[in-house]
Amino acid sequence: MIREEQRKYFRFGCSCFGEVRFKNKSVEKVSVKNISSEGLKIIAGNRELSVGDQIEIRLDIPGERIPPLVSGRIKWMNPKDESVELGVELNEVDRDVKRELIDYGFSVWRDRLHQKH
Repeated sequence: MIREEQRKYFRFGCSCFGEVRFKNKSVEKVSVKNISSEGLKIIAGNRELSVGDQIEIRLDIPGERIPPLVSGRIKWMNPKDESVELGVELNEVDRDVKRELIDYGFSVWRDRLHQKH
């Protein structure tokens, strides 16, 4: 059976890093795997999380002097051996920050597309 795609927005695969501040105020380095207009997929080591937890993410986007800060809610979790994949639904995001995220995701996607040809 083929599952129907339910995402509203295109997800740009990327590979950047960031820092997440969890509800218990602990901070952890994470890997960002994709970016969309409404969310992120990140890989974290903290396994004491729950769907619905609010988190803050400071993204280390290449070329940006000031790393953007976004906040969101954990929408889904996929535990792995030593880490956990998190789907993060972004809260209200400043329009300029959202543009930075989408511009970065698009540029990575475009560069990967050109490398294939």
